[in-house]
Amino acid sequence: MKKILLLAIALVIVFSSVANFEGTWLLWEKDINMATGQGGYALIKAVPTYEQCIQLQKQKVKRLEENLKALGVKVEASSEFVTFELDGNLIAIHYQCFPETIDPRK
Repeated sequence: MKKILLLAIALVIVFSSVANFEGTWLLWEKDINMATGQGGYALIKAVPTYEQCIQLQKQKVKRLEENLKALGVKVEASSEFVTFELDGNLIAIHYQCFPETIDPRK
């Protein structure tokens, strides 16, 4: 019981410190081939605030969705993900905002 309480407190501290981070925020793109599990991260852009990063994330999702639809590709999109089929492979693109202190590739 004590371990669970300590873990809960630690998680609250970690998440609140990330949410209140006042440094640079980075928008990352992760592409994933759902059949093979292969993919990788690409750094898209650095912005000064979390709010700007989320706004950029929404713009990237919308732009990719529109571009794929213009090419006749069937697309499903959410606030962070775009999924589509390309050459028989299901591809997922995930846009994520992280503070500059976190590198999702590690």
